[in-house]
Amino acid sequence: MTTIALTLGLLMAAENSMPLTLSEERSARIRSAYDDVRVHNLYLLDELYDENMVFQDPLDRTEGLGEFKIYMEAMYQYVTDIKWTYHDEVIDGDTHVLVWTMTLTTKGLNKGQPFSIDGVSHLKFGESNKIIYHRDYFDMGEYIYERVPVVKWFVNKVKKRLHEAVEEAREKIEKERKNKP
Repeated sequence: MTTIALTLGLLMAAENSMPLTLSEERSARIRSAYDDVRVHNLYLLDELYDENMVFQDPLDRTEGLGEFKIYMEAMYQYVTDIKWTYHDEVIDGDTHVLVWTMTLTTKGLNKGQPFSIDGVSHLKFGESNKIIYHRDYFDMGEYIYERVPVVKWFVNKVKKRLHEAVEEAREKIEKERKNKP
């Protein structure tokens, strides 16, 4: 959701005298921030994250908003385009779990062509009504390893061998089932 869409949604809710619940407001803030944040406007994260927040993904773990913003700057500096599609969200009190697809274009991966990665964000809000914990789960192979030529070759070789092993096991089990009286 872009900032414009969020603003329109908030205006419509106000116009219809239907205030957003705390969960709805938090969900809108999360989506708006990630739809809009880029390397030049990381200050948008200040309104969403607590100063003492913790972030972790398959690449790194950071503690504190300042360190998180440095990490995000390092990640976003090569991004030429990024779009988020949100599929599902589970909310339980101060915990939000958001299922998403990130479509990314970056100079260093996939020959500069867009590619998509599915992931999940586990977010916890603290007393400040800001995120104190954020953990992203996604497949590093899908994200990086399968986009670097030499590593891609190796990963594909390993996957092929694993698929062959599964097929061999499947055939063995079927054969054993047929031979049992």
